[in-house]
Amino acid sequence: TGCGGSASYTHSLEDAIDGIHHRIGQGVCKGFEVVARMRADAEKHACAQARHAASLARAQDLLGRLYGADPSRLVEQLATHVDLVALARAIEAAEEAA
Repeated sequence: TGCGGSASYTHSLEDAIDGIHHRIGQGVCKGFEVVARMRADAEKHACAQARHAASLARAQDLLGRLYGADPSRLVEQLATHVDLVALARAIEAAEEAA
C-alpha cells in the first residue's frame, strides 16, 4: 500500500464524485422546476387579481348607470342572472358597513 492507491479505490472515488455531480445536477433541476412553478402560480394569481379588478370596475360602471334605468326592468333582468335574495343580503350588508 503506497501513495499511488489501488485501481478500485480510484474507481470508487470517481464514482463518488460522479454521484455528487449527479445529485447537484438533480438539485439544480429541481430548483428550477420549483422556481418555474412559483412563477406560474404568481402569474396565475396576478391574472386573477387583474380579472377581479376589471370585474369590479365594470360593476361600478354598470351600477353608476343604474340610476338612469327603469327599476322594474332592471329587477326583471337581474332575476334571470342573479340570486336576488343573495343580492339583497349583499346590499344590506354594504349599507350596514357604511
